[in-house]
Parts: sequence; C-alpha cells; structure tokens
Amino acid sequence: MATGIEVAGLALAILPLVVEAAKAYSSGVNTILNVTLNSRRDAKLQDFYDDFWWETDLLHRHLKGLVTDLPLLCPDCKAALESDETLTAWEQDQAVRDALSMYFGSQNELDSFTLIVGRILGLIDKLVQGKVNYLTTKEKMNTNMYTKLKDFVSDRKSGKTSSTFFERFRFFKEEKNRNACVKNLKTWNKRLSVLMKSQSKQRSQALAIESKPGPSFSEIRKLFNSLLTTIGEHWDCNCPSRHEAMVCLKAWPSAIRNGQPKELEFELLFPGKPISGSERRWLESTVLVSQTKGAFNDRVLLPKLCDVFVDTGDSSLRFLVEVNSKKALWRLRSQPKKLLFPATSPRMSLQESLSGQLLKTLKVKRVLALTFAYALIQCMGSTCSRRTLEKDSVFFYHLTVDTVDFERPYLSTRFDAVNQAHDAADMSIQHRNPRILELGILLLEIHKGRPLSTFRLSTEISNPSPNTDLSVARRVVETLEDWCSEPYKDAVRACLELPWVPAGKKADLDDEAVGSGFYDKVIKPLEGELEYLFRLKI
Repeated sequence: MATGIEVAGLALAILPLVVEAAKAYSSGVNTILNVTLNSRRDAKLQDFYDDFWWETDLLHRHLKGLVTDLPLLCPDCKAALESDETLTAWEQDQAVRDALSMYFGSQNELDSFTLIVGRILGLIDKLVQGKVNYLTTKEKMNTNMYTKLKDFVSDRKSGKTSSTFFERFRFFKEEKNRNACVKNLKTWNKRLSVLMKSQSKQRSQALAIESKPGPSFSEIRKLFNSLLTTIGEHWDCNCPSRHEAMVCLKAWPSAIRNGQPKELEFELLFPGKPISGSERRWLESTVLVSQTKGAFNDRVLLPKLCDVFVDTGDSSLRFLVEVNSKKALWRLRSQPKKLLFPATSPRMSLQESLSGQLLKTLKVKRVLALTFAYALIQCMGSTCSRRTLEKDSVFFYHLTVDTVDFERPYLSTRFDAVNQAHDAADMSIQHRNPRILELGILLLEIHKGRPLSTFRLSTEISNPSPNTDLSVARRVVETLEDWCSEPYKDAVRACLELPWVPAGKKADLDDEAVGSGFYDKVIKPLEGELEYLFRLKI
C-alpha cells in the first residue's frame, strides 16, 4: 500500500490535470467523438460533465488547503509541494512526513485520509486509458497503480510521452456507469470534507487555547525583585570584598507561569567561607519569597547573611522574605541538600561554553535558548534593569564529572543596589530594549555554538557597539542553515526587530502588551519547536 504521504503527493500532482480535462469536456472545448456522437451530447451528459468538474475541483481545493495548513513548514516549502510533480519531496522528505502526521494527529486519522484519497484516485484510474498505462478495475490503491499513475505524471513533465491527458481521459459510455462514477466521487469527496473539517475544528480549538492571553509574568518579576532587594539589604558586611552569589535562572513550571503565584522558592548558591586553606565551596540555599505574612513561626530573624556562610555539611540553607515586611530576612529550618555538584568539577561560564564549542547537541541548544527567553521575561524584563545575560556572568555546574547541567543556568550577582529611577535612554542605540537584543544575539550564539564577535567583518571589528552587534545579528540570522527551523529564525528576528511593538513606543516588558507580544513572538515559537522536535516541554 502507498503511504499517506505518497497518496497526498500523487493526488496533488494529478488532480490539476483531471480538473482541466473535466472542465474542457464540460465547456465543450474538446470534442467527444470517441466517447459518443455530438448529437447525443444531451442534458444528462452535460450534467455529468459539470458534476465531475465540480467534484474534482473541490477535491483539489481540499488538498491545497491541507498543504496550506501543514504545521512547521515554511511558505516556500508548501509552494514547492503543490508544484512537485516529481513527488520527490512527498516520498523522501522526513519533514513533510512529520508535518502530515502532526496535522492528522493520529495514525487512525492518517489512515482514513489514505483510504479516502486512494479510493478517489481509483476512480481517476478508471478514466485513464492507454495500451501501457491502463489499469484494471481490480487494481485499487496498490503499488502497481501508484507507480503507473506516478509514471504518467512524470513522463508528461519530462516529455517522454506526447500523449495528452485529454487523449487518455475517457468517460463511461453507459449512463449507469457515469452516474456511479459521480456518485462514488461525491461520496468520497464528502467523506474527505468531513475529515478535513474535523481536523480544522481541532486546530481551531487548539488555536483558541493558544490565543488566550499568555502569562504576564508580572507576579514572578515582583517576587524576584523582592528577593534581590531584600537580600541586598542584608548583604553588606566587614569582609575584605563583597561576596558573590549565584541565582538560578531556571524556567518555572507551566502551572506557576500560567497562574498568579503568591509565593515562590528561589534557588541560590551562597559563598561558603573556606576552612583551613581549603577552596571555597558553594552553599546550597533557597529563599522563599511570600506575599502572605505569618505563615511561618518556626523562624529566626537574621540581621546579616554573612554570619551563616559556613559549611553546612549535608544541609541546605533556607530563608524567608515576606513582601512589604520592611525587608526583614528570616532564617528557616534547614533541609537536606538536593543538588550534588562534584567538588572536583569547577563551574563553567556561558562564554567558555560558546568559545569551547561545548554546546554540541541540538536538544541542549534549544532547551538553553528557551530557558534564557524565560529568564529574561521572568527576571530582567525592564529597560531600566541593569541585570543582563552577559556571557561571563552566567554559569553552569556539573551533574557528574562529565555531565554539565545546561538546563539550570546561574546568574552571578553581588546584590549591588539597583537604581530604580529610569535612566535617560541612549537614543543613539537603534534597538529599543538592550535586554531583548542581548537575547536575540544569545539565541544566535547558542545555535551556532560560537560568539557573535566571530562573525564580524573586518570593518566591524574596530567598531564594537550595540548597533554593530544588531547589524551583524541581522546578517547572520538570514544566512542560517536550511535545517534551522523557521520558528527558531522567527524568534531571533522578533528579538532583533520587535515587530509587535508600535513605532515610537518603548519596548518595556513591564508593559503588558509588550510582554504579551514577547511571549507570542519569541517564547511560543521556541516552545513549539522544542515540543515538535523532542516531545519536550519546559
């Protein structure tokens, strides 16, 4: 049996010929002497021609609509499928196979499509005659029929046969056979229409779900800002230098992102004080930031964090921040550690990962890209925020000696005071949000596995600036490999161009409309590709 892919390709290749032939007979352009005498071209025969033309044209429209709706294929790819008379793409392109399977959603639906179109092609088979290619009525949608119809289309395109389709197109001489032909065609066409409408309804329902307002992330950002400001108030000490800490930038689960969380427990690594000349060890810690007061009474008020920076053995430090509670910091009872970082494996910066080309698999790259997109909108969306995704400030830790945990990046911070006042915008910079531009560049660097600076032309090396980076990034995204998906390219372009932000408007993610557009244009394409390629959700 021919597959659903092969059936769809053959139907799209041969149906335009059938439609034109039926139209020609219906309008009387072609003589029908070899079917019946002109004098016998009565009203019933005219009705048959009209019906057959209408049904075949309707069928062709259905199949063209299917191609238009195929997911994850670029417009040029879909146009090529419609005109591919060699059927190469339909038979050999795995992306097309995956798209058709994804469109129907299940093997049962795809089998139904194959059956329906196969039966229709069987009717067309009966109308094609010739000494070599004529197919008997016993041959339905088997390999022999598929091959002969395919060869017929191919021979016409290559010029191997001078026979026109009109010459091989015949209607049944007996009225009962003509009526049976149209009846069967209408039946199977109607069944195809029902199947297509069913798929359309399912897609509409999916789109309706997708079109619902995306998460605003405003509550997550409020809790994150409370974390930083409160910890910062307790960070000063008499130590020779300001301590460094690491804040995990993992993406929150969808249940949290799609809700309005009133509390979140953030993961941090605090600096452990070295003992007897040993190297510093990171102390696993969590900080619960809550908008609810008085939920915990098993707690101790902590005036200064530095006092607890001692090796805790197998315990994880826990702290509590209550929003709008005069920036008080409480220590909660410790819990067992969850993270096991090998002591012999040093942390690795994002800069080192890119320069050393350690991001080897596409899955790791796509997970990391989506994680950073979420980190931006969850933690540092404001245009006045000084927190950035600088590659030498983002680090990864090892799960084992040989395995790096790329799904949990950590941002290095010293909890310096953040100026909450809006700095004067630098109007010499072409891009309206430096943080989103940084993300777009980072998505390119993660995909290519190398820094953007390596793509600069000789004339650009001596003039490093945000405008230069934007120009280089625009050039690089348009030269990405063909196998790089359009959704990923679109996400990068959205970061570079901000197409959803009206001209003259600030591109601040704290603005609900801007944040919603970022979610739709950047995050959703990255999520869709990750789920499609790896059946993975974050």
